[in-house]
Amino acid sequence: MPSTFTTNTGIEKPAQGEQSGSWGITVNTNSDIIDRAINGGASLTLTGTSSNITTSNGATSNGQNRVILLSGTLAATHTITVLPADAQKVYLVKNNTNRTVTFTQGSGASTADVPTGGFSIIQADGSNNCTNLTNNTAIENPIVGGSELTATGAELNTLDGVNATLTAAELNTLDGVNGTLTAAELNKLDGLNTTTAELNVMDGNTTATSTTVTASDSIVFNDGGVMKQVSIADINTYIQGQVPLNDPTITITAGNALTGGGQITLNQSSNETVTINHQDTSNQGSVNNSGNNFIQDITLDAYGHVTGIASAAPTSINFGNWTITESSGTLFFATGGSNKMKVDSSGNLTVTGDVTAFGSV
Repeated sequence: MPSTFTTNTGIEKPAQGEQSGSWGITVNTNSDIIDRAINGGASLTLTGTSSNITTSNGATSNGQNRVILLSGTLAATHTITVLPADAQKVYLVKNNTNRTVTFTQGSGASTADVPTGGFSIIQADGSNNCTNLTNNTAIENPIVGGSELTATGAELNTLDGVNATLTAAELNTLDGVNGTLTAAELNKLDGLNTTTAELNVMDGNTTATSTTVTASDSIVFNDGGVMKQVSIADINTYIQGQVPLNDPTITITAGNALTGGGQITLNQSSNETVTINHQDTSNQGSVNNSGNNFIQDITLDAYGHVTGIASAAPTSINFGNWTITESSGTLFFATGGSNKMKVDSSGNLTVTGDVTAFGSV
């Protein structure tokens, strides 16, 4: 009767009474197969888009190894078919290629991908299915340092790519811990709704943003060890409440030539108005300068206010060497203090010297 072989590893099982005197060869080969299945490793350099990993019966083969190390520069995704199709296999796979490697078996009802640079535990169930047992969705709430980590992958990814220079000491300061962060302390980040840009601001970003501040805006305050957002309106109320009720009153008094004045208190509850008026110190009325009247004198007080205006109609005009004076309807023309000519109201002309009727002037 011929030998049979185990389905999953290909170990030879000689029939009763066979291989007399040659059992040593079979036992040695089986021992090598078992050694590979427990701790063996195979390094496979992949090329093209497909290859096989085979478990041979009664002979050593690459598919019998527990650890599979993949390498090679690929142009596309590479598919590895697990043979035979009915063998149940578990592989520890490290993908050092530049492409995703897909494991399939039989008809390929379900396949398992190992991403570039990734490590996966691949199970082939011998019934057309391959499964990646290390898929991220299968790992929930890992235990770190004795504490359960409840942060989700999406929340942890928030920290991925943060452009900040936070040190461990700075992170511990944010956590309120003067020591090494534990998993329980990291769980305080669970549910954190923040962005990379916001974390960078906390890390000392000096880029200012032009913002119109309103009463509904908030500032982060330390409220007895608890960080809170406090509205500008609350801060304004606090500041106003710190002004002492007995604060001195500011008094504005009108000075010279001014009237009005009043008081302003620093803790006033409503708007106050102080009015200063310019006092009218001029008592001079209007002066009529129609006809031959003209202003002769203007009187000012010490503040420049007009207090008097003198207006008169002239009876004599002094031209320097000559003077024209009107008296009782007669105009007198004088020079050197003596009248030289006059014209009366009838138009008669009287002169003290000669009258030239014709000549040059």
